[in-house]
Amino acid sequence: MSTRCKRTIALATSDDPAQSIIPEQVCSEIHARYLKVRDEASDAREAVVRAVFGDPACFAFSDEGTYVLSRAHADYDILILDAVDPSRMARYLRANRPILLNVVKFAIMQGSSPQRRARMLAAGCDDVFDTVRMSVEEMKLRASAVMRRHKERVAVAMQSGRVAADLAYLATPGTLTPRELTLLMILAQRQGKPIAPQQFCRLMAPPDPVQFRRALKHAMSRLRSKLNPRWCIESVPGGGYRLSQQRPTLHQGQAQFSAALIVG
Repeated sequence: MSTRCKRTIALATSDDPAQSIIPEQVCSEIHARYLKVRDEASDAREAVVRAVFGDPACFAFSDEGTYVLSRAHADYDILILDAVDPSRMARYLRANRPILLNVVKFAIMQGSSPQRRARMLAAGCDDVFDTVRMSVEEMKLRASAVMRRHKERVAVAMQSGRVAADLAYLATPGTLTPRELTLLMILAQRQGKPIAPQQFCRLMAPPDPVQFRRALKHAMSRLRSKLNPRWCIESVPGGGYRLSQQRPTLHQGQAQFSAALIVG
């Protein structure tokens, strides 16, 4: 057995009583799948995978196999790939990107170069683990950090979905960008009241307040075009904005009156 494989197995079977990196309560909530490439070091890599991720469902990797990515038979949160051939795995990830949009992806490598790791990151992996260059403890810490960020993104997306549903009377859900959705939520909470650019800046806390204030006018213009009929965003003196209901024009009032007469 090569020195590299021995080093990998030593890392995987270490009984260092360090704190559990992915807490038990998190482990019990996540489901992982491992796409395994068979070679002389595959068992050693699998030992590391199991030390980090517990007991993932293992599948033999195939370039044409998309069944293992399907959620039809079971759901999963994490996909782990044996990236012994980064170019091949990168092609596989790109080809199946739509299926893997909401899946956290980790690549497992052995004695890799920075260029090979970068290739997997560029293909869409959330992190790359090298079984020779990293300890199991470090991999667990990194996996835990990735999963925390993933959960936060999911929570934000769910909250955004609920907000969009609540604001459906103002604009069609799905047509608004995250920034437009936040702007509309602020306007809706203060309907009929003017909101100064400084207030938007304070409430949204952008990384570059100066650039944010410059772009606010264009953002409001795009948001206006997406509002449902009867609603408008008015510009107020001082550069502020106000959400209000449009008053029917004389022409609209006559049309409504005519329609009422016909129905009557």
